[in-house]
Amino acid sequence: MKANATMCGIVGIIHTSRQARPLAEHVRRMSDVIAHRGPDDEGYLLAHAQQISIFGGAHSSQRGHVPTYYPNMSVTSASSLPATLAFGFRRLAIIDLSPFGHQPMSYKERYWIVFNGEIYNYLEIKQELEAAGHIFQSQSDTEVILAAYDHWGADCLGRFNGMWALVIYDRERDTVFISRDRMGIKPLYYYNRGGIFVFGSEIKSILAHPDVLTAPNDRYIETFLREGVKEFQDETAFTNVFRFTRASYWHGSISQISPGQLKATTFWSVGVNTSTERFEPQRASQYAVQYRALLQDAVRLRLRSDVPVGTAFSGGLDSSSIVHFIHELQRKQPTGQKLKVFSTVYPSEGTRGCDESEHINLMAARYRLDAHSVEPQAAQVPEKMQNMVWAMENPQESTLMSYMFTYELARRNGVTVTLDGQGADELQGGYRYYLINHLANLPAKSLWHEYKSLSTMPGARHYAHMGIVAKLLNLFGLKKTCRWALRVMGKTSDPFACVNERLHHDYFNHMVTLLHYGDHSSMAHSVEVRYPFLDYRLAEFWHSIPSSYKIRAGWTKYMARGAMDGLLPDEITWRRDKMGWEIPQDYWFRGELKEWLCRTVENSPYLHSRGLGRDIRQQVDHSYTDHKRMKSMLRQLNLALWHRTFFQNRPTLAGDLTFVVISPVRNEGSYIEATLQSVIEQTVKPSMWIIVDDHSTDQTANILARYAAQHSWIKIVLGPELQPKDYSSRVVELFNFGLSQVHIPCDIVVKLDGDVSFDTTFFANIVSEFLHNDRLGIASGHLTTNGIREKAQTAVGNTRGATKFYRAACLSDIGGVFPHTSWDTIDNAAARAKGWETRMLPFEFEHLKPEGGRVGSALYNHYRTGLSNGRVPYVGLYFIAKALSKSLTRPLLLGPVAQVLGYIQTRFLQKERPFPEFVTQQIRKEQKTYLLWRLTGRRTNYPITVGDVG
Repeated sequence: MKANATMCGIVGIIHTSRQARPLAEHVRRMSDVIAHRGPDDEGYLLAHAQQISIFGGAHSSQRGHVPTYYPNMSVTSASSLPATLAFGFRRLAIIDLSPFGHQPMSYKERYWIVFNGEIYNYLEIKQELEAAGHIFQSQSDTEVILAAYDHWGADCLGRFNGMWALVIYDRERDTVFISRDRMGIKPLYYYNRGGIFVFGSEIKSILAHPDVLTAPNDRYIETFLREGVKEFQDETAFTNVFRFTRASYWHGSISQISPGQLKATTFWSVGVNTSTERFEPQRASQYAVQYRALLQDAVRLRLRSDVPVGTAFSGGLDSSSIVHFIHELQRKQPTGQKLKVFSTVYPSEGTRGCDESEHINLMAARYRLDAHSVEPQAAQVPEKMQNMVWAMENPQESTLMSYMFTYELARRNGVTVTLDGQGADELQGGYRYYLINHLANLPAKSLWHEYKSLSTMPGARHYAHMGIVAKLLNLFGLKKTCRWALRVMGKTSDPFACVNERLHHDYFNHMVTLLHYGDHSSMAHSVEVRYPFLDYRLAEFWHSIPSSYKIRAGWTKYMARGAMDGLLPDEITWRRDKMGWEIPQDYWFRGELKEWLCRTVENSPYLHSRGLGRDIRQQVDHSYTDHKRMKSMLRQLNLALWHRTFFQNRPTLAGDLTFVVISPVRNEGSYIEATLQSVIEQTVKPSMWIIVDDHSTDQTANILARYAAQHSWIKIVLGPELQPKDYSSRVVELFNFGLSQVHIPCDIVVKLDGDVSFDTTFFANIVSEFLHNDRLGIASGHLTTNGIREKAQTAVGNTRGATKFYRAACLSDIGGVFPHTSWDTIDNAAARAKGWETRMLPFEFEHLKPEGGRVGSALYNHYRTGLSNGRVPYVGLYFIAKALSKSLTRPLLLGPVAQVLGYIQTRFLQKERPFPEFVTQQIRKEQKTYLLWRLTGRRTNYPITVGDVG
């Protein structure tokens, strides 16, 4: 029976505010960006007040009998049609291009779906539904999904064997159902801010929506640079863009889609077998029979296709096992065609350490394969890496050239479906580093024998030594201490966990990252990848097997090897070395590509803004002795290309937002010119910059007048009559005065000091944080003490941002690092009580003048806080961990010390004492150290809140 496969790209827009607007052009543009995911067909749906309109596009082709959900009008005719919901669809023809496989698809004229993926057991489910009375128009798995959802609701997901990302709109109940498959094979991203919910198969489709505002996600980037790629996380490298959680669903009315991350419901999980059961040969044989049957059936289901099927082939055990079962199944039902396999090879001098040609050729001869191979050349890498960065969307730590070249080779040879071996290593114990956990959990009497067995495995000795050390530490009762130390160092792996626990962790973390590589690289070339090892039945089977069957007698994947023994050549089954699409990156980047790498990194303003890239040449020169350093270099290279690709040429991320800058200044003649230049050179400029001069007695007024004469949007005003007030109160008074001078509509108010400098995208990054339906006013001061109060907001009625929301900035001394009152307690609570939104934004700037004279004052205030509160606000520890990672740390560390002293004296001595002399001496010492650094030209970057912006 033929079916209509549904491999594609999906996009959508939902106005959660229920405000109808023309959406056709937006959804069409989003769809066009991911046309590579479905070049053979396209379709659109627009809905408003439960009325549905359907449209086609340039790639829609009507022929013969068509279903009721097939469009007869072009989406270009709907440019002015108001809607609150829009779906878009791009289709890759896998089986046939019958109009009955078109999407968005309808069922009972009630449910509408956009679906990317494949339900391999749809025929079996369809028979069950037909027996229950359901009637079908098509032969597609998409219609089976809709009927199953109608029949079982969300429980239908547990019956699906496949991969999917889907969104269903129930017109009758005005609800939405969203889901992704168990393993997270098919991607789904979303943006959910300002009254709009935008989703897509790729991030770039979301970025095509004009109301989507984003910027580099600093928290994600920091983690990436430190720990590498983590595509299993819901967070992405783009602020406000999230990945929908795998193995989950969200169901609710459109009005229930609240801003931010969706709280999805998990529908599938699998437990871990932590038993210490000993290996039994008879039991192993039973497991082997079960495994072969399950794998063969998984391959059988994934061969359902009317187009040629191939395999990305490395010559390893996993891809060879798939080739074997495809060969067996095709022998029973001959197709008359050889199986096509596609490989990257590296037979040339300098790259042979990554070459697997010997094993590929062995299998090709044994199974008479139609083998195709390609040897990536260094000269091709720069262009291919640009394509890879565009395809992957989040920055990576590799060139991923094996992925890119392999799927390009498959498409060039007419293959649009491949069955690949991803997922086996994380189920069966295939990586050498699992030896650490294996040895750490062996009985002591077996340790030496197992260690000797591993001595013949290439690359195993290092991990074996680590496993023995872990075992000895455990024997000496130091397991808990070591685990604590590893957590402190930021290590996520646990050497003491049993093998199955480590496999479970990797299966739902590391493997998901590999699936991201596979999906995005293959779909970039319009190729669908299917993974037999990710059949959920195999996942549950392997998770149930004790660790003793997976690593044994010096062999990784022991049971998997035994199951294929006699079926595959021994050179494959009992192959000692482990390779997995190796890439000769060290050879390339120390040789022919060295100069390109260095220039790309050195010329990246974004890397420079993060303090990276200036020593890249030294890193390259030493990388041959340090694998971690090479990985660090490639992270920087990818990050530079990523930022250039997605942000350098992106229109101002501010959209239609306008903002006003207010700067209280006094005697800033030595620094104000640098601030003026920084603002003038911004890629996104303010509508007005109001500079409030607090009766300066130096050259400040003359400098300001000169710049104001050249730029009409700079307005200079003289502050109110000078009154004797403390520093903080005076700054707030000046800011309020500047706010009263705003006589134009604006969305955001930014407070900026007059002694800072910053890069040209500083305002663009700030403004990109705020949406037109989610306005924030930005200001300085404390809400509960001397801050800008509610009356100051309402003073200017046309300042939309400052009247609707308020950004409490909690500033104090030294770049706002230490507030007099805790940000996370008093100010945050006060802001939320008024319904205002608060957030911390880690923008950086250079403070131009010494702040040492204010250190003592700040610390004394902290000391007083400890006295008055009788407690230690945790904000000190919080800022040490988060905000001071790039700051002048030592004097600022005294803040929490002073608080502790005040607390001790209040709590235990029951009286107030003078500021301790030894602390005063330390403050003076640190002030001198700080000023010395300033005199020698040392820069200090302060992490700040947006409220400070200076």
